[in-house]
Amino acid sequence: MFSLEGKVCVVTGAGRGLGRGIALAYAGQGADVVLASRTKSELEALAGEVEAKGRRALVQPTDITQPTQLRALADAAVATFGGIDFWVNNAGGFASEPGAMAEWLDVSEAGWDAMLALNLKAQVFGAQAAARAMKASGKGGSIIFLSSIDSLYAAPGGEGIYGACKAALNNITQTMAVELGQYKIRVNAIAPAVIETPLTQPWLATEADKRERALFLPAAPGRPARRRRRRRGLFCRRRGRLGLRGGAAGVGRLGHDQRSLSLPCSGSTGRGDRARPQRRAPPLPNPPPSRGRG
Repeated sequence: MFSLEGKVCVVTGAGRGLGRGIALAYAGQGADVVLASRTKSELEALAGEVEAKGRRALVQPTDITQPTQLRALADAAVATFGGIDFWVNNAGGFASEPGAMAEWLDVSEAGWDAMLALNLKAQVFGAQAAARAMKASGKGGSIIFLSSIDSLYAAPGGEGIYGACKAALNNITQTMAVELGQYKIRVNAIAPAVIETPLTQPWLATEADKRERALFLPAAPGRPARRRRRRRGLFCRRRGRLGLRGGAAGVGRLGHDQRSLSLPCSGSTGRGDRARPQRRAPPLPNPPPSRGRG
């Protein structure tokens, strides 16, 4: 593929799931990685795998909802490795506060605040910390947001706040790309659909569950939905294939030096193009109450 030898990548939410896959993908291409999440034991286990690939790893326990800890994460990366080349805003998800995963009539102020802190505030101030370090280095870099397919379509059944946060990230990605391009900083977003990780396994327990979830994915005009899902890797039918490994590789492709400065991306391919409006299959009549994506 390509080499990231001598590069440094910071990955938030690296302890498990997609973040873990992204960190290993960067290490596999030669980058040193800074691993951030709340659970130190998971990061230490991952650091061992990174070091087994011959790369260096820094474990930095971080609560991404605290901007001071995000700044400390960036500072630690610079102090240890001399700079930041890639910053992957992967961490996010669903808050446990009542009303966070409710339909709009039942959304609570506490739930709203918790979801925005986890899925919007954390990403903005993480990107800011990274951008400041990249600007100071004079070398630029790459900032990658993990958006979601929920940002492109209605997200009923309790994912309304989550989808709104991800939609906001799409616009923020575009604005940051315009503002930061002068400092040789690329800003992109990837909007995956369902990826099979430990977070989503409970509601992808059977093949029937997976087939039902696949119905949520839109079909491109003039192209069968099944073929499009396979090509873009939006839905994983076997763990580590189209979902986890494919998604991680897609994130890695956005960072390497052979890519020129590009337009901001709010699609799922990470190729610098804008997402095209597409049809969406009707939602399930009774969607699972608790879900995790992106």
